[in-house]
Amino acid sequence: MKNICQKRSKQRTGRFGENLAVNFLTENNYSIIDTNFYTRFGEIDIIAKEKATNQLIFIEVKTRLNTQYGLPEESVGRSKIKRLQKTAHCFCEYNDINDENYRFDVISVLVNKNKGTALIRHIKSVGL
Repeated sequence: MKNICQKRSKQRTGRFGENLAVNFLTENNYSIIDTNFYTRFGEIDIIAKEKATNQLIFIEVKTRLNTQYGLPEESVGRSKIKRLQKTAHCFCEYNDINDENYRFDVISVLVNKNKGTALIRHIKSVGL
């Protein structure tokens, strides 16, 4: 039973971080196109457009409650980036998007439950 509870707690933390990331992006001149886009290759947490450049951005959100295992963004490795790229390709095919100017970003959310705050970092153009 403990494993099920841990999984649900991690999912809640992840969704909380994704909601913070959506609000952060909206406040910083991005429009949200889609969230939680799934394919057989994986999931893209947020798909957005940067209003200033009209650039399509595929965003992985990583949320942690502490740095015991490193910073949230450090958990996005080469294999995760490859899965994101495959999933992004599916999104573009599904939505008939050709020759789009796009990039892959990571939004790192470090939550401090005691203070009720979160540190949000937007890392642009990862893995390229």
